[in-house]
This record gives sequence, structure tokens and C-alpha cells, in this order.
Amino acid sequence: MAIQDSTAARAGQLMRQGYHCSEAVLLSAGEHLLGSVSPSMIKVASIFGGGVAGTHQEMCGALAGAVMVVGALYGRQSPEFDESRAREIVTRLRERFAAEFGSTKCEPIRAQYEKPDAAGFCAPVGERTVAILFQVLGEVLSPGAGARS
Repeated sequence: MAIQDSTAARAGQLMRQGYHCSEAVLLSAGEHLLGSVSPSMIKVASIFGGGVAGTHQEMCGALAGAVMVVGALYGRQSPEFDESRAREIVTRLRERFAAEFGSTKCEPIRAQYEKPDAAGFCAPVGERTVAILFQVLGEVLSPGAGARS
């Protein structure tokens, strides 16, 4: 199994264990791409679960978790920092996610599943989001460039 596949599968596994979509994507992709994920980052991600605080009205938490990983990799640390790479990656990620699921909002995606209150019901979304993240990173990064920079 390729590392991308096992990382995506880990996101689904974490969701079935009770992690929010945002936490699961951040943890699975972050552990691979960042080396580790701090407890503070998990706390930040937690409130994005369920379309922001469980409202299901905003951005899907899985997408939010993937965006956080990109921010940790390429986001700016000061106003002078060039964030063009991060923006390019997130723009492609968002477009690909919307094409895959028909929306970037939680509720329309959630409605595609039979048991929206069962633990881990949305695990396929987390798994697919991690796969999309890896695809987009592979497309944007130049050959030989590492994900950590």
C-alpha cells in the first residue's frame, strides 16, 4: 500500500474512532507531511469539525483540515512572506474537492450519507480529502522538491 493510501486510510480510521473530520485529516496528513502534529494544532482543528462547531453550515471540516496542513507547510509567518505557493495549492485543493463532492460545505456532503449521525459515517470524505491533498501537492511541487520547506 502506497504511503498516500495508508495516510488516507488512517484519516478514515481516526474518524471511526471519534475524531472530527478536521482533526482526522490534520492528524493523518500532518503526521506524514509535517512529521508531527502538536496538541495545539489539534485543538485549533477541533472546532472546524462538522462544518464549524457542528453547525454543518460552513466549510467541510475535512477540507478545513487539509487547508490547515497546507498552511503549516507553506503559510506565511509574517506579512512579508510570499504565500503564493500556499494559495495555489489551496485553490486547486478547493476546486478538486468541490468537483469530487459537489460542494465545499458540510451539509450537502453530509446529506449524501445514509446514517449522518453514526460514528465515522463521513470517513470516506476524510479519506478522499487526504488523497486529493496528496494529488494536488504532487502536481504543484516541482520534481524532487520535498513537502517540507
